[in-house]
Amino acid sequence: MVKPVSRREFLYLLWGGSAGVLAMGACGITARILSPQMRIGFDKEWVPVDTQTLLLRYPSLVAMRLWVSNGPSGLFAFYTWCPNKRDLTQYAWNNANNRFECPACGSKFKPNGEWIEGPAPRGLDRHRMRLTLRGQSTIEVFEYAQVNPANVESLIVDTTRVVMGTRRPETA
Repeated sequence: MVKPVSRREFLYLLWGGSAGVLAMGACGITARILSPQMRIGFDKEWVPVDTQTLLLRYPSLVAMRLWVSNGPSGLFAFYTWCPNKRDLTQYAWNNANNRFECPACGSKFKPNGEWIEGPAPRGLDRHRMRLTLRGQSTIEVFEYAQVNPANVESLIVDTTRVVMGTRRPETA
């Protein structure tokens, strides 16, 4: 036979359960505050890029959060986090397939940032660039630039703002 719970025991259980719920909530809030957050930009607003990386035939990773890609489609500065918000993963360049690939979700992107396949909702996000061409003035570029890399005197990337990639086509 089960012994009935007295009023004192009931209040102890109620108080202990309430304290446990309060402690769990405090731990959850503390963990949320202390966990690293995905930041859009860097500590510095403008990140200079070595112009020698523009002469390479494959994209270059700059400062661990910035891909600079120069190809037939033009010059791009991509934000390195996968646009699929379910995973906070940096995608990588796959030299064998000549495309960007996310190791977590499997999304694939062309060298110009367009979506090929995978769960990502759009193409790669881009950074704004400031180019100085030899013998010419400085120009600001928001999407991409069609320039000869040998003519680029300096390249600076604005990492505080991100231009969202184009939405992927809806499939039937």
